[in-house]
Amino acid sequence: MNRSCATIEFFRLEKWRQFLEGAAASLQLNLIFFSVEKKELFSVYRHCPACGRELPAPELPGGAGIAVTAGKQALDVIRLDSEYLVAVQGFRCCNSGGVLEFNEKVDIAGTLLKDFYNILIDRVSEGQPLTELATLHRINQVLLSVFKGDNNTLKRVLNLILGATVIIADAGGCRLEYSAEGQRHTLTSVNPPSETGALRISRTISTELQSAAADVTLEIISPGDLEKAGRLLGHLAKECAVTFEIHTLLKTMEAKLPHILNATDSLVVAADKNRRICYANKAALSLLNRPLDELIGFPVGELDTPWRQSILSETGQVSKGTRGILLCGFEEKLVDWEVYSPTDDMSGYLITARDRTDFYRLHDLLKKAGDHVHIWAILKIIEHEIRNPLTTFRGLLHIIDMKGGTPEISKYVDIGMSEIKKITLLLDQFSQSG
Repeated sequence: MNRSCATIEFFRLEKWRQFLEGAAASLQLNLIFFSVEKKELFSVYRHCPACGRELPAPELPGGAGIAVTAGKQALDVIRLDSEYLVAVQGFRCCNSGGVLEFNEKVDIAGTLLKDFYNILIDRVSEGQPLTELATLHRINQVLLSVFKGDNNTLKRVLNLILGATVIIADAGGCRLEYSAEGQRHTLTSVNPPSETGALRISRTISTELQSAAADVTLEIISPGDLEKAGRLLGHLAKECAVTFEIHTLLKTMEAKLPHILNATDSLVVAADKNRRICYANKAALSLLNRPLDELIGFPVGELDTPWRQSILSETGQVSKGTRGILLCGFEEKLVDWEVYSPTDDMSGYLITARDRTDFYRLHDLLKKAGDHVHIWAILKIIEHEIRNPLTTFRGLLHIIDMKGGTPEISKYVDIGMSEIKKITLLLDQFSQSG
């Protein structure tokens, strides 16, 4: 069997199928593998996993990476290498909304598949598994953020961690037990015996980790390399613990602030206890002028925002500010903001902000208008005081003209009358402009 056939057969193994199903379900996508000759090799789904509708067969575009539409389904292509393509298909029939657009989901799926594909084709160096874990960590945070920590998403993320563990450790299986919200849960990802090989180490290594959100016990069953699995185990357990902490924070937010989280125009950003962003709504993406996958995991204290100093100084449980300047691209926005610091029932930070640019600019215009009215009243008084002597002067010139006199005096009377008319005309125009 050549390497190409071996690669495809390996992708069809149960451990890879579980991992691919977990990634596809979490991102609400379908993954269809093709050869470069556009021959379909296999598909993760034939029907939508949510509603059961049959998915239309995709027709690949002329070049990889060009988005097209197949029926009513969004479609894009990821090139794994020179031999294989992955068509990424959206589930338009069960669009649950969320923050991510289809092209953003494709970028996430591409990062995940390419990193773990490197493991498949034996390009894993001594330190590379931690790179794969960093990718998984970022994607897990994005998924929790998009679906705001609901229980289905939590299980999908945990299953994705288990599936990745089986692949990275080349293990016979992986088992996770955790206590959360007073209940004990168990999740498993098993690699069937026919796939494990004769030289499988028949041992189980485990670790326990306690956090404020959950007690976690993680086991790797029959790893291919016991030493490597031991190095990975602690990192994987911490990844589970971080997942629980973010899930708890987002659940708390949703319970306490439904009016903010549901289709609000206000910025809402959540950060974990280490001040790294784990949730940002659509208004936040707009005001901060950054895509979601760039914000998730970013230190909130490094953003140039009016509330930055409040987060870094931790002056109190709630800090507030008004008329803060937030740079959105090349435009300055004026915002009112609040920062909620960690409490006993919230293990992270919550930042909310309202774009009040129009309000404050209108306020400034009204203030200027008020000042303008005051100045105008003074000018009207001055205008009146100017008209009075002009009227008197016009009357004097009229008397002089009636009394008669030399032609020279009449000439000066005409000049004076002409100048009075000019000044009167200017005053009339000034009065009408007010």
